[in-house]
Amino acid sequence: MSVTWRPLEDGFVRINFDLAHNCHQFRSISGLVARNSNGEVLASQATLEKEITSSFAAEACACTRVVRLGIQMGVRRIKIEGDALTIIKKCQSNSVDKSEIRAYIKDIK
Repeated sequence: MSVTWRPLEDGFVRINFDLAHNCHQFRSISGLVARNSNGEVLASQATLEKEITSSFAAEACACTRVVRLGIQMGVRRIKIEGDALTIIKKCQSNSVDKSEIRAYIKDIK
């Protein structure tokens, strides 16, 4: 399947994120890339996290980093993209999260 980049509306910034998690060493590395509506890279970041017990928590931690990067950049209109569908749905939900990642979800909101 071929996936092509689609431009955003003017004024939006898209931040993509992904990660890899090593469950034996309790470490993860996440990567973030922020692009403007023309597709130009505005910022990128790679972060090594230690003491992350699950890929679920690692995804939530990475999503938190995305939000913080947007805030640091002064972005008002942002589109966050990643393959962590469960995390994204929890962030979009109005209900109180009661899972092991509730602190991350609260921080993201």
